[in-house]
Amino acid sequence: MSTSTEGALLHFTSPERLAMIRAAGFLKVTESNIGSGRPDWPPSGEHVGPDVVWLTDALETTAKALGVESVQYDGTDKMAVRITVKVPDAEVSWWPDFAREHGIHRQWRRLMERGRDADSWWVIPRPVMLSEVAAIEHRPPGGWE
Repeated sequence: MSTSTEGALLHFTSPERLAMIRAAGFLKVTESNIGSGRPDWPPSGEHVGPDVVWLTDALETTAKALGVESVQYDGTDKMAVRITVKVPDAEVSWWPDFAREHGIHRQWRRLMERGRDADSWWVIPRPVMLSEVAAIEHRPPGGWE
């Protein structure tokens, strides 16, 4: 079980979204997925829990492990850019703890995590400023090492 980020975490994105991040000056928060898509699995609905920036401590990972599709609905490759961020440990939460603390439904969590590496997931409930970015890398032709 993870308990510390050891100072650096990763966020994956597409080149197109990287341009938007640079223009905004931060990584924006998004849905935390605490609310299920089923009314019979409360809490349900969007934005039930705090919006977050999704991070991982896995250097070598896949879109499946992160719970994202590599090529998004808009045709962008969400795994093409790796952003290393350095944020205070006190401000990030390990996903399993965060999910429990915010009352995610047990079945919804199991469904979300099935076949994925949820133990590598971290969240921060605020934007991550570009001043907190330690590195931005584009995936080399052979993939992430």
